[in-house]
Amino acid sequence: FDDSNWDELMMPIGGMGYDGGARNGAKFNTIWFNEYNTYWFRRPFTIENPAAITKLTVKALHDDDYAIFVNGKKVFARPGWTDGTNWEVTEVDPSLLVPGQNVLAVYVEQNWGGAYCDFSLEANVGAKVTVSDAGYATFVAPVDVDFTGSEVTPKAATFDGTYVQLADVTTVPAGTAVVVKAAEGTYTVPATTDAVLGATNELIAATADVTADGTQYILAKQDDEVGFAKATTNSTIAAGKGYLQFTTAVKAFYPFAGNDATGISGIEAINGDAPIYNIAGQRLGKMQKGINIVGGKKVLK
Repeated sequence: FDDSNWDELMMPIGGMGYDGGARNGAKFNTIWFNEYNTYWFRRPFTIENPAAITKLTVKALHDDDYAIFVNGKKVFARPGWTDGTNWEVTEVDPSLLVPGQNVLAVYVEQNWGGAYCDFSLEANVGAKVTVSDAGYATFVAPVDVDFTGSEVTPKAATFDGTYVQLADVTTVPAGTAVVVKAAEGTYTVPATTDAVLGATNELIAATADVTADGTQYILAKQDDEVGFAKATTNSTIAAGKGYLQFTTAVKAFYPFAGNDATGISGIEAINGDAPIYNIAGQRLGKMQKGINIVGGKKVLK
């Protein structure tokens, strides 16, 4: 549908009513000067990964009749008006969303009384995050999301040649892949606007299924240790996941560094005569900072 010739307006819209102002004190940014009107509004919005959307609501103040459409399907209609302060909330089925651009359309008609057409609209999206018993997952934000106060900690990821380094972040822009850390379960995080990651991040977002070619590394748990393992060639990395890509990597698995490495023993019980190796298999004269293999066991210094 070509709406290129439609006016662009700032919501809410309204006009001076019979009480000399917006209905019950409701504020508006765009003023209408005609008394009885019928209007259509269209608002495009982008969803990178609809499968990650677990909740979609539309909140409206309206005077008078109105109806809501998502991608051409009517999801709610109601005659009459709201009082200008109490939002009418409509739950929308997230399965109506598609990857990429979606369209929210609204019809509103002023057909009774002395007030003019008054309308305000707000859409809220919640993104679904699922974490396995490993305590970690990768997540691609379908919209800008804010993890403030969440039980889930998002982390940017970089590779230093030996380990995968993780850095805590708070907000994640749409289409960005991060590692998330939490107890096993499914969580919902709220949408926000103007999200900034705030850290260097080398994770690549799979916005569609990706066929591995031997250069992709995916989140994995090996020997009670979490990190990134080489994806099997011709296997599928599912949309909504994140991965690292190395063209010169030689190992099949790269663990998280420091406090994010799991399943690593302490150093008190080390046999002083045991041979010491780094994780690349090279023998060392003494333990180095990071992960060492001592007597066949992983040891963190």
